Parts: sequence; C-alpha cells; structure tokens
Amino acid sequence: MGGHRKMITPCILMIIFAIQNMTVHPSDRSGGFAYTDTPAVVSCDTEDSIEIENDYSIQNIQDYIVKADVFYDDFEGDLSKWDHLEKRNAQGGSIRQDPLDYENNVFMAYTWRGENPFIRPRSELRVDNYEKLGKDYWYSWKFMIDPDKRHNSASEIIGQWHSKPDFEAGETWDDWVDGSFALALGLEPFTDELEFSATYMDVIDFKTGIFPERGKWHEIVWHIKHSVEGDGYVEAWVDGQPLLPFNGEDYKMYGETAYNNSGSYLKIGSYRYNYTSWTNPVDLAVGESCIYYDDVRVGSGIYERKNK
Repeated sequence: MGGHRKMITPCILMIIFAIQNMTVHPSDRSGGFAYTDTPAVVSCDTEDSIEIENDYSIQNIQDYIVKADVFYDDFEGDLSKWDHLEKRNAQGGSIRQDPLDYENNVFMAYTWRGENPFIRPRSELRVDNYEKLGKDYWYSWKFMIDPDKRHNSASEIIGQWHSKPDFEAGETWDDWVDGSFALALGLEPFTDELEFSATYMDVIDFKTGIFPERGKWHEIVWHIKHSVEGDGYVEAWVDGQPLLPFNGEDYKMYGETAYNNSGSYLKIGSYRYNYTSWTNPVDLAVGESCIYYDDVRVGSGIYERKNK
C-alpha cells in the first residue's frame, strides 16, 4: 500500500495545486467574461481535463479550451513573456484594467495617426514560439473593440502570423526583403466586419460575415497546420461561429500557411494602413483605434471544458 501511495501522490498534488490556482489566481474573476472553469495544464491525465485528438469532429468549439502548453498570458503581470512591443511613432500599448471588470488586467493596443503620418500606425505584441512545420497548433485569445475609438484607415490587422527570414538558408533580418504576414485577421474599419487574409494562398481581405459587437468580449480559436506545401490548413471560430466558409467537408482553408522553413511568429494588436484607400493612396487616414486583448493561449491540442 505504501508503494502505491508514492506513485499516485505526485499526480494528486499537481491536481490539488491546479485546483487551488483555479480558485485564487488573479486571472479568475467573477465578471461575465471570465472562464472560471479553465483547467490548468498538468502532466497527468484527469477526468476533468480530457485532451482531444486531432482527428475528431468538433460539434461545439465552445465546449473546448486550448491547452496552453506552448504559451499563455493573462496580462496579470508584465509583458516579459513577449519578445517585443512594436509601437513606432509614439503609439500606445500597455497593460490596463479591463473596462468591464476592474479586477482584471488586459492588454490595450492603441493606435492613432501619429506625429509622422507616413509611418503606418501599429501597436503589436509579438512572440516567436518556434512552431514546427508539418504540425498543427491551436491558438486562442479574447478581444474587445473600444466602442468610442474610430478611424478611416483603408485596413486594420488585429492579429497575425508573420513570416521571417530562412535562417538555415543564410537569410538574416538585415537582408530580408519579404516582410509579409502569412495569415492575418483583419477588422474592416467602416463596417466592423472581420476579414481573413492568407498571403501565400492569394487570399486577401476575405469577408467573413462576422461583425463583432463593440464594447463586448469575444473569443477567437484557431487551428493551424503550418506548412510551405499545399497540405497546410487553417480554421477558426469566433464565439463558436466558423470564421471561414464550408468547403463541402469542413471549415478549413487548405494551402500554404508559411513562407519558408523558418515558419512564422505570432503578433496581436493593431496594425493600420496610413491612407484611406489602397487603390488611391492620397488622403492620409485620421482617427484612433483601441483593441483590448486577454487570455492568449498557444498549444498542441485542446481540452474539454469543465462544467459546460
């Protein structure tokens, strides 16, 4: 009996520790946007945290949560988990109180035209998790669009996977010339419709038919296979609604999701065009954008959510 107790004690202790964190961690809050049933990642299987294999058919993505075994930030500390905060031209990006829950902290991405109107406004957090090509990953975050900040830029990106130099081939940041995103979530400034772009699939500003409500938290979940071949894919849901169209079998978009063997890195925040038109770049854009973010998760799978 003593030997059996030694084998199960570490796992039990980890489960107890996870439950305690769920109860008292600062990111758990009683407001309407909190997921108090989010399981902590533990190294042993439990009945409450069931990892779902990748060959399943999702009936309701809101019944699952991304396993944050690669990256997680709830913004209850500082920004040290991220590689860099890009805020050229005096743009703003910082941890602030949640406008709807003062006991919760979030990341606020704020952009305006700036003192130099010829520099594109941006306020983006970036992190390189070195995701491997040929494998699929899961991502999720919550976002809220400020109801009072508006602008007339031709486009705005609020989340993206950006390409990078092929270091194994000898490329460096100094001599790299591509600089494009591989995948991007856009927000159409005039209609508030979400748009999707996949540069290497020749998909630009695809209209999704999803219009997130301003001043309300929304959750987006991504499932991506990073690949430089045609076997790559991406699918996503906003508040449980598929972002991409049904292709006859599923809601995935298939094709190249990476530019080269280095893959991509993740960026969240606001990145805007500095003119009011792509086709006639004459009039400089004016106005402000403010997007809030919370609970950024990156993982190798998903778990069934407790207490659905």
